[in-house]
Amino acid sequence: MAERLAEQEFIEELLSFITEKQRIAMIRYYIDEESHEEIAADLGISRQAVTDTIAKAIRRIRMRYGITDKRIVSQRHLWRD
Repeated sequence: MAERLAEQEFIEELLSFITEKQRIAMIRYYIDEESHEEIAADLGISRQAVTDTIAKAIRRIRMRYGITDKRIVSQRHLWRD
């Protein structure tokens, strides 16, 4: 229980450094496991715009934490239970 709470708090901290638009895309892609196409259709934007938004969010999080390993942050399984 405590470990799960710590993970949730860490994810919330990561998401606090990105824009609202980036946060929505990240949550829907990584946590809700929606495709870029599904997110794009719902938000009324292109699939490429979703891809770019997520990529910018990942870069911003990596820069904030000084993460150089590109595998970290961008792998879906790290965001789920």
